[in-house]
Order: sequence, then C-alpha cells, then structure tokens
Amino acid sequence: MKEEIITSAQKAQRQGVLDEAIYNGDLIEQLAFSTKSSAEGYLDIPIRDIIALRERDFYQAGSSWRQAVVGLDCYGWDDVRDSIVDYFTSDLRDNAFPAPGSSGELRIGFVGGAAYCRLGNHRLAAAKAWLAYNCGEDAFLKKASCYYKPIFPEVENLMERCLVDGLTMKYAFLSLDEGGKKYDCLRNANLRRFLCVEERGRLPEIFVIESDGKLSRIPNEGNFFRRIFNSGFYSKATSLNYEVVPSALIKLMLDKSKVINWFSNS
Repeated sequence: MKEEIITSAQKAQRQGVLDEAIYNGDLIEQLAFSTKSSAEGYLDIPIRDIIALRERDFYQAGSSWRQAVVGLDCYGWDDVRDSIVDYFTSDLRDNAFPAPGSSGELRIGFVGGAAYCRLGNHRLAAAKAWLAYNCGEDAFLKKASCYYKPIFPEVENLMERCLVDGLTMKYAFLSLDEGGKKYDCLRNANLRRFLCVEERGRLPEIFVIESDGKLSRIPNEGNFFRRIFNSGFYSKATSLNYEVVPSALIKLMLDKSKVINWFSNS
C-alpha cells in the first residue's frame, strides 16, 4: 500500500494541501496548558486544517506532506489494504488502526486554532495523502477523537504583540542533558521553556514560561564582559537552540473561533 499512498500524493492537486509545510506539533503543544484538556469530542476535521505532526521519525523538518509520505514504512499494510481504506473513509472515533503493530485511536490535538496529530503520525500522513487524491482537497477525517487546550494567556498576548509589531518569536526547550554543565545554572533554577522575541537593531527579549503558564522576563545583564564570557542567565538563555515560531503558525493558533465552535457543537 505504500506505493498507492505515494502515488496518491504525487497525483494530488499541485499547490494544494499536500504542498504545505508540516509544522512541529511538539512546539505547538509546548505553548498550551499541559493539564487536562478543556474540551474533548469526536469531530469531522477537514484534512486541510490538520497542519502539524509530532515526532519527526520519517521526514525531515520543513518537509511538505507530499514529501513526507515517501518516508513511511507501511509494514504489513498491503495485507489489510481494504480495511485501511475503510478506516480512512469511516467514522474514526476510538477505533484502532488495522495495520499490525499499531496501537490506539487516532488523536488530534488543538492548541488555539492549530490542529496537530497527538497520536498516529504515520496513519495521519497517509490518510491525508490518500484522501486528498481520492476524495479531493475538501475531504474530512470523520468523527476523529479531538482534544482542545488553550494557549497560555500571557503567551497569547506576546504572540499578538509579535504579529502587530512585526517581531520574530522563537521557542527553546532545555533538556536535562543539553549543553552539559554550560546550562546547569538554568536547570538548577528550574528554567526549562524559553521564548525569545527579536527586533532588528535591538537585543532580544528572553522570557521563561513558568509551570503555570505565566511569563517571566530574564533581564539583560548589561555588562559587556558578562555577555562576552557567557556567564549570566540572559547570556546562557540567548545561546539556546531556538526554533522560530512562524508568523503564519501564530496566526493559525490565534484564530480559534472556528475550533471553539466545533467543540461547542460536538
């Protein structure tokens, strides 16, 4: 079935939903409350509205959906091809994917107005390609298991400011082993999630996302030698490995009225 999915991706409409870049679902999720979802339901989701996947184990960052399906393994899918097609075109609900080794139902998460795959990256990419060609760009995933989480309010305000003022927002997560002892001062202070806001001609603003979602700004040390020798919180935080939060993604996340309406009516 891998060839069928790749062929579907190749023959689907050009400059369409499969040519959009896949956003990073892990990044989207980090900007939301990690507590229990504020809404759940089985929703009909247009395939064009699912914009992100999580773990990038079969495609490169920046890939389009059309490119990504080439990396799918699809082991054992040929033997259950008809069952998979039925899965793609039927109510999903809590049904497991019929391919061997697959576990759990497909789960779609929303943070604000941005939809990403929480569970089932491989089947979601395959379904999007197959449906785009065989059912058209306006195809739906039917009655998918969906979860909604709000954006942290202070992060949302900062996003709005970045859009209005034309600023660049970046995100970084400090893992337990990243950078070795270099970042121990940040880890020891329990500083793990960072936002960097850049404006041309000015030093970047660095914020920490606290566990309750509030933002704490790390002040610039101001001392030239401390910056040069990278010894303070600000200097350490500016040297983290940041990922740009694209302005197009920010717009999608902030435009949440349609999604809230879907959950209200589910």
